[in-house]
Amino acid sequence: MKRSMFVWLFIFWGVLASCLRAGAQNRLSGKVGYLVVEDLDWRDSSQMPPLVKRNVREATLYFDAESTFFIERTEGIPLSGVKENIDSLAAPFMGMSQEELAMEYAENGPNDFFIEVEEEGIIAFRGDRYYESVSTLNEMSKVPFAYAEHRDSVKINWKVFPEEKQIGELLCRKAVGSLRGRTYVAWYCPQIPVPYGPWLLNGLPGLIVEAHDLSRQVNFLFKSLTLSEQIKVPRVEDIRKKKRKVKIVSREKYYDIMMESMVKVIRMLADTDYDIEVSLDETVISKGREMDQYSLQIQKNALDKVLRRKK
Repeated sequence: MKRSMFVWLFIFWGVLASCLRAGAQNRLSGKVGYLVVEDLDWRDSSQMPPLVKRNVREATLYFDAESTFFIERTEGIPLSGVKENIDSLAAPFMGMSQEELAMEYAENGPNDFFIEVEEEGIIAFRGDRYYESVSTLNEMSKVPFAYAEHRDSVKINWKVFPEEKQIGELLCRKAVGSLRGRTYVAWYCPQIPVPYGPWLLNGLPGLIVEAHDLSRQVNFLFKSLTLSEQIKVPRVEDIRKKKRKVKIVSREKYYDIMMESMVKVIRMLADTDYDIEVSLDETVISKGREMDQYSLQIQKNALDKVLRRKK
């Protein structure tokens, strides 16, 4: 009798502990700060690109047991201030004669001006869907847009390794998997049992703390972690513009709208007092984080539609 009672109690406490762990996981919520270091022209896979302003962005991942909201911010000037920025860049060359400009070109080569436009990229998971939106596209559009796809379209077949690495106070394990044309090395923390990570990286038995692709062109570095039941995950509706409802479209339609918006920006840049040559061709899609054939093809299809309308 005592033995059977001991076994029963052991089973009881084991079930109770499992329930408590499951309950804690269901209440688990938090936010992770990342530094995104990305240079799509980088050619040295042995190390990251330099941490210069052009390559670096701040990002935050909000998560709970059922959803995530990832915001990747590019610091820069508002889209509405691009023209004024061109004025300031061109100021040193105003008043130069053709001969002086020719001498400047001969001595220093062409002047390539880089203008960083303020932008927020958003990836949100909820239920069996994920959503993506970009603030500059919504700024150019009359309504805010997001595209939605089934989360199976970003399912990653990870290979997990026994190798461990300490990142801050988190003990992490190594995994390797491929997503949309790139292979990523990820470091995840089993002690934080949520299958989330930066950008579209997901599906490991623990929070993805850091990751990079094999070329080191795309890198997600860990900055901070806050765990609290008080942290609320924003919703897709939070990207609304002037309280207008978010329009959810297909990924293909989203790229159609994006290419149309790029044409608007090009026309805005061309409508200045300077001799600015701006073109739109396939180079705009030949470099990107998503390099799989399908992603490249739907962008090319959207570009072809725009170019046909321009003729």
